[in-house]
Amino acid sequence: MRGIHKGHVLGVSAFLAIPFAIFMSKAMALLFVIAAVLGLAADWARERTLPTLSKPFFILFALITVYGLTSTLWSISPDNSLGLTLPLAGTFLGGLVLVSLGSRLHEDERPFFEAALIIGVVTGFALLAFEMFSPLVLTRFLNKVVMNREIIVNYTQQNYYKTGATVAVLMAWPALATLWRRGSKVGSMALLVVVIATILASGSGASILGFFVGLTVFAMAYLLRRRAAAIFAVMIIFAIAAMPLAPRLVPSPQSIGASMPYLPNSVFPRIFIWKSASGYIAETPILGKGLDSSRAISTIEDKVFFAPNIKHNPQSEPIPLHPHSAILQIWLEFGAMGAVLLAAFLLALIRRIDRCQDAVIRASSYGAFFNAFAIAGVSYGIWQSWWLGTLWITAALTAAPLSAVRSRE
Repeated sequence: MRGIHKGHVLGVSAFLAIPFAIFMSKAMALLFVIAAVLGLAADWARERTLPTLSKPFFILFALITVYGLTSTLWSISPDNSLGLTLPLAGTFLGGLVLVSLGSRLHEDERPFFEAALIIGVVTGFALLAFEMFSPLVLTRFLNKVVMNREIIVNYTQQNYYKTGATVAVLMAWPALATLWRRGSKVGSMALLVVVIATILASGSGASILGFFVGLTVFAMAYLLRRRAAAIFAVMIIFAIAAMPLAPRLVPSPQSIGASMPYLPNSVFPRIFIWKSASGYIAETPILGKGLDSSRAISTIEDKVFFAPNIKHNPQSEPIPLHPHSAILQIWLEFGAMGAVLLAAFLLALIRRIDRCQDAVIRASSYGAFFNAFAIAGVSYGIWQSWWLGTLWITAALTAAPLSAVRSRE
C-alpha cells in the first residue's frame, strides 16, 4: 500500500462515479465504502496517522445518530428505526473520513487525482450522451449479457440514465473548479457548455433544476462575495422551515393535470406524495414518526387514483417508501428537532465554504452545495445508500480544490 496514496483512491473513485451511476447506480454505495476504506488504509500506510475529523460535523452527525436511535422509543416502526441506526452511523463516519482525505491532499497527490477527476467527468458525460441518443445501446447490451433480460425503449427511457445525470451534474462542479484552479479557463468554459447541453437534453427534471440552481448560486456567490454567506443562510433556514407547509399551497394533481397536461408525468405523483407527507408531518410535528418510518406509513394496498386525467401511472401510495424530498423526510421522521439539526449542519457547511479566499473556487463549492440541496429537496430518499454515498463522494471531491487554495495561501 505504500505506493498508493489517497490521491489515487479519490481519483479512481471520481473516474468511476458517473459510469457506475449510469449502469449500476446501486453500486455507488459500494464505491463509497471502498473509497473510504482504501483511502484510510493508504493514508495510514504512507503517513502513519489517522485522518482528523471535523469536530463540529462529527458532533452534529453523532447527535443525528443518537436522535435516530432514541426515536425508536416512539417510532411507528421501531424495527426500521433500530435497523438503520448502525448503518447510518457507519455511513456518517465513512463520509467524514472521505472528506478529511479530500481536504488533506498533498501536492504530490494532486496531479493524479485532478487528472482522473477531469478525465472521468469528460468520459462520463460522453457515456451519458451516448446512452441518451443511441438510445441505451450499452444499457441494453449489459442487461442482456449480465441479467439476461430485454429492455424496451419507451417513455421510461429516462429512468435508466436519470441517476447517471444526477451524479454527473454533481461531479461536474469539482471538475470545473479544478480546471479553473489549474489555469484552464477555456477548458472549464468548454466543459460547462457540455454539461449544460447534455443535462438539458437528458430531460431529467431534478438534474436540470439542481444544476441551474447551482449556476444561479454560483453567480450570486461570485458577485456578492462575502455577503453571499448570510443570504444563503437565510435561504436555507426559510426552505427548511417552509417546506412542511409549502405543499398545501400547491393545487391538487387533478387540477394541475387538467390545466397543464403537458407537464412531465413525474410532477403529478410528486405533488400528491408531498401533500400526503405534509399531512403526516402535522400529526407529529415536534418529534416525528421515527427514523426510517417513512417506509411503514403506507403500503401498496393504500394506492389511490390521485390524478385520473394523466396518461401514465395515475395511482400512488401516499408515501411510497419515502417522500421524495430530503427536507420533508427529515420533518416526517425527526420532526422539528430533526429540522433544527439539519439546519445546523447546512449552516455549518456554508460557514466552512465561506472561509475559502478564492472567489471562483468558493462560488463553485456553493454551486455544488446548492445543486445537491435542490436535487435532494425534490427527489430520492435521504437514507438511500447509493444517494448518501454519492453525496459524500461529491463532498470529498469538492473539498479537494478548497483545500488546494488553503495550502497555496
